[in-house]
Amino acid sequence: MRGLCRVPRLTLNLTPTKNNNKNKKSLQNNSSGKRNASFKNNQRVSAGASVIRDEGVKALLKAINANKSKSTKVSSPMKSLQVSSSPVKLSKCGLKYAYAISDPFAPACTGVCVPSGQASASHKVTGFVRFDSKIGLGGVAFVCFAPSACNDAPQIYVSNSAYVGVDVALLSAANTFNTGVTAVALGNLPYSADDHVFRSGEDSQRVASRIASVGLSIQYTGTALNQSGMVYMYRDQGHGNVSLQPGTTDAMKVPILASSPTTAVCNFTRDRCLISDFAAQTTEMNFIRDAETGGDSIGYRTSLIYPFSGPESLLSLQGGGVSSFQRTTPGGRTYWQGSPTTIIMVTGQPGQDFHCEYVVHAEYIGNIASASYTQSDSDVQGAGMVLEAANNVMQRKTAAPDRSNWQLMYDGLAYAAKRAAPIVIPIAEKAIIAMLA
Repeated sequence: MRGLCRVPRLTLNLTPTKNNNKNKKSLQNNSSGKRNASFKNNQRVSAGASVIRDEGVKALLKAINANKSKSTKVSSPMKSLQVSSSPVKLSKCGLKYAYAISDPFAPACTGVCVPSGQASASHKVTGFVRFDSKIGLGGVAFVCFAPSACNDAPQIYVSNSAYVGVDVALLSAANTFNTGVTAVALGNLPYSADDHVFRSGEDSQRVASRIASVGLSIQYTGTALNQSGMVYMYRDQGHGNVSLQPGTTDAMKVPILASSPTTAVCNFTRDRCLISDFAAQTTEMNFIRDAETGGDSIGYRTSLIYPFSGPESLLSLQGGGVSSFQRTTPGGRTYWQGSPTTIIMVTGQPGQDFHCEYVVHAEYIGNIASASYTQSDSDVQGAGMVLEAANNVMQRKTAAPDRSNWQLMYDGLAYAAKRAAPIVIPIAEKAIIAMLA
């Protein structure tokens, strides 16, 4: 009560009048009413503030937990298909195959198998080579390759500082490389060309192979002052000869390469640009044996050594036209060097350096490889989805250059899975036509 009596004296300054007593009573009543109302309002505000504080604390804790889960979450591309809520589903072999195509240099790709119908146990090997070269006198350089699983069969064609042309002229004459062009083999693969083609009587060759994926990367390593130019990367989806302009016998040039919608383009910098190659048809996903084709011609031996090139052996000539380069194995078997199926061309200052890395993931079967066999899986449907997605990676890369090859591959897999999902077929013909439109 003492507190309530003080309020009028502290808050009011009254002048002496004859109605002073009435004013005092009125003020006391008003003060008491306001006090009670204020007390009730404070209770409501206090309760509301408590609720607000509780909700704020809950929101804060939720945000902390969400950030914590994001920071501790493992974002491995090899697990993304398994943990995602996407309808994409692949076998482990199919997932590894997809990842090996999107990034052949990843350590997780070691031991990859081709998930085709021919699910034979095989010896799975990864071979690689690193090399350096220079831009030619014409301000252009190229690296193209014909994939092989043989350790002594040249499969990379690269120009150097002595190359004077602005096109991809590999040969100056039959069995002669053009000035400034060299060939590179992968010496760390386990089996030779003789192992693939040498036959005793009617017996099969000692080993047969198939290629899961191939990768080639390039990056500028010259001086910072002269850094310039662009990188053009192209893989022929039908494994045609990329040393030639399509439909002609003229050597490939940068403007022709740049006009293809499946050519990926990036700046020629110290960041590496990457392109991969893989099977283009069903036969390239299987092991080729004598029982399938028969005979022992030079073209057949070439297809065993260069499965993506097949028996084709035409290479571009300086000044136009085509010719071939014939080689002989230590065992006396002849074959032609395979035509390249994938190419990288760069522009820049003559004489400037660039660095390349090349990797091949291969499988082998045969008596001399049987001690190293590991199991392979079959996922024919998954393999088809992977090839469909992989064939569109370069085109998607042009539209979204900042996205990684794996992200583009995943988008393609999701799209392929959506298209392959079964649908309910209506009985009405008009409804079917509407669905297929």
